[in-house]
Amino acid sequence: MSLYGISDRTRIAGTATFTSGSKTVTGSGTSFTSELRTGVDLIIEDRDYTVATVASATKVLTEEVHYY
Repeated sequence: MSLYGISDRTRIAGTATFTSGSKTVTGSGTSFTSELRTGVDLIIEDRDYTVATVASATKVLTEEVHYY
């Protein structure tokens, strides 16, 4: 899935996957530690999620649970 961050719909590197019912976003080819920070919006498939924790370059936890 395409990723956009920092509330301005700027495309960020890589792609992401998540499991329905989870708050974890797993990236591939991502640089979450340099492109995101706590409290900003992460937009996945035209849905906004607030970043709770940037755990690593390839893992982010959101405040909201993902459902699809």
